[in-house]
Amino acid sequence: MKKNRSITPAQWQKIKQWFNDRMPPFIGVIGSDSKAVILKKELLALGIDTQVIEQIHCPIGLPLGKDTPAEIAISICAQLLQVRE
Repeated sequence: MKKNRSITPAQWQKIKQWFNDRMPPFIGVIGSDSKAVILKKELLALGIDTQVIEQIHCPIGLPLGKDTPAEIAISICAQLLQVRE
């Protein structure tokens, strides 16, 4: 597994335990498509179930156009509303 710049091994252990204990109704991560690939590979290497990994929305948000902070926030809200329905 490639070393992550911001998450310690102890934090990865907590993440693994959290995923194994429960499955949240929605998991979204702000980031690019390339970040999504890295994140999903790292979670797989930790032993997180593939079905859980496939449910992660990264990048989170609906494609609405530009990537200004306001539009990103609205696109995330829109996706959460879409999933809720």
